[in-house]
Amino acid sequence: MISPPTPFAYTLTHKSTTSHAHTGILATPHGTVHTPAFIFCATRGAIKAVPTYRLKDLGVQIILANTYHLMLRPGADLIETAGGLHKFMGWDGPLLTDSGGYQIFAMGFGSVSKEIKRTANLPPKSPNPSPKSSSKSSSNSSPKSSPILPPALIKITEQGATFKSYIDGSKVFLSPEQAMHLQAKFSVDLAVQLDECTPYHASPSYTELAMERSLRWAHRSYQAYQKYTTATKQACYGVLQGGVYPHLRKRSAQTLLNMNFFSLAIGGSLGKTQAEMQRIVSLTTKLVYDHKKIKANPIPLHLLGIGDRSSIFYGVRAGIATFDCVAPTRMARHGHAIVPAALTPSGILNLNNARFRHDHTPLDPTTPTPHKTYPYSRAYLHHLIKAKEIAALTILSEHNIAQMTRMMNDIRTAIKTSDNAFNECEHFWCGSTVDNLQ
Repeated sequence: MISPPTPFAYTLTHKSTTSHAHTGILATPHGTVHTPAFIFCATRGAIKAVPTYRLKDLGVQIILANTYHLMLRPGADLIETAGGLHKFMGWDGPLLTDSGGYQIFAMGFGSVSKEIKRTANLPPKSPNPSPKSSSKSSSNSSPKSSPILPPALIKITEQGATFKSYIDGSKVFLSPEQAMHLQAKFSVDLAVQLDECTPYHASPSYTELAMERSLRWAHRSYQAYQKYTTATKQACYGVLQGGVYPHLRKRSAQTLLNMNFFSLAIGGSLGKTQAEMQRIVSLTTKLVYDHKKIKANPIPLHLLGIGDRSSIFYGVRAGIATFDCVAPTRMARHGHAIVPAALTPSGILNLNNARFRHDHTPLDPTTPTPHKTYPYSRAYLHHLIKAKEIAALTILSEHNIAQMTRMMNDIRTAIKTSDNAFNECEHFWCGSTVDNLQ
């Protein structure tokens, strides 16, 4: 008798002979995801400025919502009575929720949350160069005296995290078990364990303490996952922590790989520079791919919160299957349009600039497939931005989403073609740098 197909599975369809780059198919009850893929952030149940029904037309395969925000508003019970998050938001494709751990700790960390996900490289609110994080290293501080956990904002115990609601100031407690129960109520396809995120300036001793706690939370999260749902309805991800310390990353990876998570996500601080991030991603993915369990059964390894193009290409070479980041729509809200670096060295058009006032060329004349946003000229978008027309947000958000899905499709095609094709694809989209605004 033939067994029924597994509702959650990851199948490699092509592998590079010189790196861990690969294409694959992630199967879920709500459809498949062709990897490498970009997961767009619908943090509060919506992608900012873009109606849900438009997403598939823009090439979106999978989206991400946030447990932390949704538990506070509208609440898990309401979403459950609506039939789950898919029905509530009108999305019938694959859906992932993260646990809310990053958001909780970012509230406590304040500006140093930039250090956790390297958001300092995202376009700023003005066309000035991106500021460097003002936070100074506190490597000599102890866990007790460290400003890592401001007591007025967040309290971490073995049981979970207590924090203040940003909506009404009330105290909220979230445990690993509750995080999984909430995600079960959401009925999403892919759920992520609750973990403790530490920023770059956390001391080695505190980073180790937090990582060990996250591993214990991983065990509790998986037990709760088994209690509140089934493997036919939802798959669970563990989160690799350890900051910038190789020995901690190794311990985290080895422990999680010996558990039964469907897949893993790389979280926590990846460093303050591109080179440091690449080093941490490379050593972490190597730990995963060298494990005998993964050699026999590959997983769709996820990189949390990273979405700049150069990091995506590096991550793909390292074997990352999926990425998520708020960058595409955030950039749109700042008046920045994503274009290939082959078009302009930065890969970004800052449409706030006066030089676009008389530029009647399309946003991206290189696109091979016309899209509803592309006929709009740069001059028109510049006008909408200066006039503060809401349409600018939607047009640019849709444009940036379409560009990211186009880039990921180009990446998948290039991997299947040759290493040289992948290098050419990277040069087309990234050039030498994508950090400076035009």
